[in-house]
Amino acid sequence: MKLLNKILCILLIAAMIFSFASCDKDQGDAPDNVEGGTDNGNGQDNVPAVYSDYTITIIDENGEPISEVSVFVHMDGGADYNVCTAPVKTDKDGKAVFNLEEGKLYSVSLVGVHQKYINKSGKTRADRYIIDTLNTLITLEFNKNYVPARYNLGDVMPSFTLTDINGNVYDLDALLEEKDAVVLNFWFYGCGPCQSEFPALNSAYNKYKDSIEVLAINDYPDDNLARVKSYAKDKGLTLDMPLIRGEYGSRVSISRFDTVGYPTTVVIDRYGMICFIHGGAVTGTSYWNKLFAYVTSDDYTSTVIKSFNDIP
Repeated sequence: MKLLNKILCILLIAAMIFSFASCDKDQGDAPDNVEGGTDNGNGQDNVPAVYSDYTITIIDENGEPISEVSVFVHMDGGADYNVCTAPVKTDKDGKAVFNLEEGKLYSVSLVGVHQKYINKSGKTRADRYIIDTLNTLITLEFNKNYVPARYNLGDVMPSFTLTDINGNVYDLDALLEEKDAVVLNFWFYGCGPCQSEFPALNSAYNKYKDSIEVLAINDYPDDNLARVKSYAKDKGLTLDMPLIRGEYGSRVSISRFDTVGYPTTVVIDRYGMICFIHGGAVTGTSYWNKLFAYVTSDDYTSTVIKSFNDIP
């Protein structure tokens, strides 16, 4: 019996030694690069895809959000590989959000952009907007060649050129390089309210003429150069007074603005935006001073002003 027990003990010890040797051999044969996951056949792991929210924000040059633009995201993998997502329209904040796989090459094309903006979206990646971060800001430039049928508050005023009664030529783009604002005041000789506001307007202009330009525009067909020159001299007006003879389709005709009659005042701010439209005579100098002080201030940012009471 003792001999049998010794034989069983020897066999058990031998089995344990063999088991440990096999375990060491298996561990030694494991590849160094395996840290979990599965082998894809190329010696590399199949790493799970990571998806994140990519936010595209579209604004104009004044920093205002542009809504209702259809945004398409393209996954660019070469000339023969271009996968396009379903469109997402920008919200009131100008944002469109896509859930996309990280680590891919993406670009954006835009559809439904208003003609007043320049949209560079094209058919190739080089002609589109590149996404390289989770938050991409796209700023659209204003199209200065766009001429709408009518101008409204917040619109960008296309450039124009006018000649006043003394032969001086005024170009909007050039004026805005020198001045903080350009004021268009539409009037005609037989308009009593127009004439009644000239003293106050002229006084405010003399105070702010280094930083503001006032163009008192006469586009009334029955008025002529001699009549306007005589009137300006008699009243001692220092305002610049261009004439538009019968050109009611021009870029600066009163017919382009959302107004009912004369006088009408339009203010174009330093960013080229129509920030103020007022119909009717303003005979108090303090109103003009308040308006001019605001649009020429260092703290001014592009703002739609609906009335004199809205001026901070």
